[in-house]
Amino acid sequence: MTILVIQCRLDSTRLPQKATLTLGGKPIIAWTMDAMHCVPADKYILATDEDSYPILSLIAKEKGWECFAGPKEDVLERFCLIIKETDADILIRATGDNPFLFYDAAQASIENFVSKKCDYFTYTGLPHGSGVEVFNAHTLLDAAEKTDSAYDHEHVGPAIYLYPEDYSIIMEKAPKEWNFPNLRTTIDTREDYETARRFVHVISGTKKIQKTYTASKIIKTISIPTVTKNILLCPSVQKGHGTGHLRRCIKLAAKTGAFLYIPQSYNLQQCSSLIDDALKNNELDDWQIVHSFTERKYDFIWADMFSLSKAMAQKLWAIAPVIAIDEGSLNTSYCDFVVDIIPSLSMDRSSNIFNPAFIDLPQKKRKNFTTEIHKVLISVGGEDPAGLTSIAETAFKNVKAVDGTSLDLTVARDTIPNLSEKLSKYDLVVTHYGFTAFEAAAANCAVILLGTTPLHIQLAKKFGFACIMNGAINTQTISEMILHPNKLGCGKEMKKALMAQRSSLEDLMISVSNCRRRGCPFCSVKTKNLKTEPDKVIFRDENKTLRRCSHCGLIYISFNVTPSISYKEPYFFENYRRQYGKTYLEDFNSIKSAGVRRSAVIDALYWKKHKNNSKKNTVPAIFDIGCAYGPFLAASADIGWTPYGIDASEEAIEYINKELGYPVVQSFFPDFEPAESFGRTRFEAVTMWYVIEHFENLDSVLRKVSTLLIPNGIFAFSTPSGSGVSAQYNKENFYKNSPSDHYTIFEPAKVSALLKKYGFKVKKIVYTGHHPERFPGYTKEKEAHLRMKSKLMNLGDTFEVYCIKVSELGELV
Repeated sequence: MTILVIQCRLDSTRLPQKATLTLGGKPIIAWTMDAMHCVPADKYILATDEDSYPILSLIAKEKGWECFAGPKEDVLERFCLIIKETDADILIRATGDNPFLFYDAAQASIENFVSKKCDYFTYTGLPHGSGVEVFNAHTLLDAAEKTDSAYDHEHVGPAIYLYPEDYSIIMEKAPKEWNFPNLRTTIDTREDYETARRFVHVISGTKKIQKTYTASKIIKTISIPTVTKNILLCPSVQKGHGTGHLRRCIKLAAKTGAFLYIPQSYNLQQCSSLIDDALKNNELDDWQIVHSFTERKYDFIWADMFSLSKAMAQKLWAIAPVIAIDEGSLNTSYCDFVVDIIPSLSMDRSSNIFNPAFIDLPQKKRKNFTTEIHKVLISVGGEDPAGLTSIAETAFKNVKAVDGTSLDLTVARDTIPNLSEKLSKYDLVVTHYGFTAFEAAAANCAVILLGTTPLHIQLAKKFGFACIMNGAINTQTISEMILHPNKLGCGKEMKKALMAQRSSLEDLMISVSNCRRRGCPFCSVKTKNLKTEPDKVIFRDENKTLRRCSHCGLIYISFNVTPSISYKEPYFFENYRRQYGKTYLEDFNSIKSAGVRRSAVIDALYWKKHKNNSKKNTVPAIFDIGCAYGPFLAASADIGWTPYGIDASEEAIEYINKELGYPVVQSFFPDFEPAESFGRTRFEAVTMWYVIEHFENLDSVLRKVSTLLIPNGIFAFSTPSGSGVSAQYNKENFYKNSPSDHYTIFEPAKVSALLKKYGFKVKKIVYTGHHPERFPGYTKEKEAHLRMKSKLMNLGDTFEVYCIKVSELGELV
């Protein structure tokens, strides 16, 4: 007899009554039962307690399951009573808060259990909440007799698997296709429940769920960042801003399951109807509509609000990272990432992305551009504050087609659902500057824009649209315009952009959802006002946002879309070759040569400060952080120092151990203790060569460096310069080319003040990386002169800092 038992009760402390919460039109526990009904068994039983039985037995009966009530706290006893009642031989145990169980993994678990003749079998490495346990039912009865542990009696499985000396236990690593231990599918908290709702929405929308999800579908969907993050879409719902912002956010919410913020104070006339239509058409779930910012914690806010007031921008910034779409205000310092889609006039602010390819263009298009105009649509959108629809209608009624026939005129006074896919039916679309204009142009329709505002008139002209100002909307003007359909499109440059490969806001949302906001690597842990007043933005591009700290002046990456870089073998070989034309090891001798020079500077500074020590009796130790494949370790050893090193790369450390033999450790700085690895706690010098810029938290790094150094020890590092020739003469390009894993950009003039806070006194700065070819007006004849200029004016693109530890951290005020 094989029985499959799901344990469940309703008095969860973290999420009360969670088993009965609705998920995709049915209770959570029903999901678990449906998944487990795919697993072959002789009996299917829902095991609960007396208090939960009245409610859960009804659900069990509806799903064709038996329901058993037993002890509330002693779950092991509950299972034992079921085993005795059913005379079971094999027990499969599942829990009711796991709606996305892998039924195929459960089937495989049973097969493994039978073939391996064990007492207990389970897979390890499955997503948390996707697995089951299989027991020898007789063994579980025996185990229950032997244990009086409250933990064993609450959790069932430990009664067997914590006693391997008594029982045959197999915890087998899950096959590759199921092995995703970092994923989570269980429902234990309110956050888990909201993730589950988004999960179901992304797969099935608002449709009734008919079929149990497969493991592959579960893994694929729960791996999408927008599913596991709470994202809030904030559209403009204010009169005069049009309906495009709300419609765009409804589409995004429908695709991603994000929340949609609709304040109670909205005054956009079409807001209610657009929301109602989206709910009625199964695009949105009602739980997605929220009316305040305090209902939950949000991971990201996407603001599509036409123009953020400073007060609203500050409010959103304090809640979560803000991604702004087509933002019309100058309050974008409160926005972590700015996306411009609808082309606008030049603004006194930058954006991370400008790309009209994000406009959701129609699938249906005319085969060829309009040559004669007969069918005309007038659609000025959901709002028409200037009353241009009626004026245009009156003018067009008296316009004749080229062949003398009357125009087939359609006038839209309200928002037309799915308008973009209906545009291709018309020869001419009359609208205002906005989404419909670009959609119509992409559908190969002729387009005439009505000048609703002076700004819209300027925009229409800038991007090549034919536009009629309010006072000129008359029959004569229109009759003359429709004689030349070829002039009623958009400009060539905009047409090219519209025909380019499309980009998806949904995909952008997914990539951005892996990001997080960063504060200044020095100051963010010390200051408390960074959440209300952000630092000034100095640069934006598609990969990052750079800010300058208002406290210390450091330039840092505050938001980074690029995935984290792995410092494994490809970083030192393929990546290094792409940048320098050779691999790191091929460049080893050249790097070591620079290390010899640096070691000499450190050696001179150290012995100048430690004159009383005898060079014959003292062998100073140097600790190189980010030692890579060891060229600096070799250089410092050559001048008589004892080198130690640390690096995140396993391959690099393995190479040093095998080829160079220096004491090194594979670890992440500053989270390591030198006493454990090297048998010492302090060093005479600590170095970082092009490493310091890779740390996100420099405060903890420099504090650790201070503790590692002896009094008057040397701290030396090199880094790219934010004041070099590249930054001086082509700042935009310099910031753009700054790697995504360089979280800070140092400027030599600010280094002394920064290091002083940690007890270091700068003794020497060496300017390196002189590139005369990067000066404006460079020619081969000017090369020597420009190189000299670079050296005299300290315009090297990199620099080295050598400082002495003059005080301990505890002595600093």
